[in-house]
Parts: sequence; C-alpha cells; structure tokens
Amino acid sequence: MERTPSSDPSGSFCCRIEADDIEAMHDAYDSGMCDISTANCLTRAIARQLCGGRQVRLMRHGPKRAEVEVWGQRVPLSAELLQWLGIAESGGEVDPVDLVLLIGGPNASGEGGGGPSSLALVR
Repeated sequence: MERTPSSDPSGSFCCRIEADDIEAMHDAYDSGMCDISTANCLTRAIARQLCGGRQVRLMRHGPKRAEVEVWGQRVPLSAELLQWLGIAESGGEVDPVDLVLLIGGPNASGEGGGGPSSLALVR
C-alpha cells in the first residue's frame, strides 16, 4: 500500500514487516556502517509501504519506550511491538508481523497537536 502524506496525514494504516525486512536489517547491522534508527526492520517497512521511500526514524527513550517519526509526527510503539523488535534485532526467531499505525489529526489533543497516535502489532 503506497500512501503519500497530505496536509492532514491522519487515520489508521496497516503495514507488514516481512522476512526480507528482517534479513535486510541484519545485513545492515552486520555492516557496521549503518544508522540503526533508520536501518531497522520496522522503519524500513513503514517507509516502504507508507512514505513513498522517505526515511522513517526510530527514537528510543530507554529499553521500554520508543517512537517512530512518520510524516512529522511522533508515534509511540506499543510495549509488545518494542519487545518483538528487540528480539528481531538481537537475532531471535520472530515471524513476520502486521502492524496498525494510528496517526492523530492536527486538531486532536496531545503534544504538538498530533493527537492520540500509536503503532502496535495486529494479532
């Protein structure tokens, strides 16, 4: 699914992290010359499917809190997704996953006017 941002990039979007995304992440991490905030499987999949090739950045705020920046908005990761990503990054056995990305509109309450946004695994 390709999506280009509009002046109001709000809504709910589905995304899938494939085995190829996980393999590409491991290859990039093994190179020793990568930015892990953009080379991880999560940001690669979001950028490919939703941002028309624009980079998506993962910002970590400790071991239990992180967010991605999508279309200029910071979207927190669910605890379950962050745990899955940690296992994938460390070479653990993980299956491809489907995600739902909820971007709050500019008129919703929240820091920076971004409203309630989230990124979580779909089960």
